[in-house]
Amino acid sequence: MVGGTATTTNVGIPNGSIYQQATIPINFNSVFQQLVKFSRSLSQMKPTGSPSITNSVLTLSGTNPTVNVFNIPSNAPAFSQINISAPAGSWVVVNFPGSSGSLANGKITLTGVSFNTVIYNFFEAKLLNIEGISVSGGVLAPAASLTFNNGNVNGCLWVDSIQGNGETHYYPPPPFTPECPPCNC
Repeated sequence: MVGGTATTTNVGIPNGSIYQQATIPINFNSVFQQLVKFSRSLSQMKPTGSPSITNSVLTLSGTNPTVNVFNIPSNAPAFSQINISAPAGSWVVVNFPGSSGSLANGKITLTGVSFNTVIYNFFEAKLLNIEGISVSGGVLAPAASLTFNNGNVNGCLWVDSIQGNGETHYYPPPPFTPECPPCNC
């Protein structure tokens, strides 16, 4: 769905179409506000675990059977790999602060959890870069302009705008309690 205009080249949409706002009954301003609210509420959840960064590997180990929350410090050292481990069926929320963010030139490994129950929440980001990486999970950055090249997202992707040649594989999330993303409530 496009809320404004879209210029596309070499775009494939198997079993789908691009619709402009005028042809579908969605209030994009309302959805945007819902996403901003959801992103903020995730950022304010109490952490259930602490991130560990060793030799450029970010390790997130959760034990909560429902929701595992990790806050990445704004002064965290650079990392090129993310290893996430949490109980099967649980949610993992990874909160990234700051006006810009990046998931680039690295690797993400999930143990126990699925693509559709992991959310990378860039709750303050105005600029976001995804490139050279296969993102295992959804990316929530409702106010961000995304530069998306040579990579993919396996999950939902919620951003303000996208530029680049990245690829998204939609894995709808199950309902998130107490709120859920508007793509599958």
